[in-house]
Amino acid sequence: MTQPFYKKNVEQGQDVIDLTLQEYGDVKGLFLLLEDNPSFDLDSDLDSTDTAKFRNVPPAFANLNKRNLDFMRQNNILINTQNTTL
Repeated sequence: MTQPFYKKNVEQGQDVIDLTLQEYGDVKGLFLLLEDNPSFDLDSDLDSTDTAKFRNVPPAFANLNKRNLDFMRQNNILINTQNTTL
């Protein structure tokens, strides 16, 4: 049986929006992230010692873009807007 959650270490510079897009592929997943990680909020200063919990199968009511979610997870895309140079 598959576990309902998995955990990932936060990369230095990531925020809750980065984590949401990285793991759920859709900003609508922010509410799931905040619900499942009660120590996080929109102003959280996350660092590399933090671990975030994510749902393996998000509930249908979250109405996430499944195509984006699958792409992000299958390709192990990392989003870190604080450590991005243009």
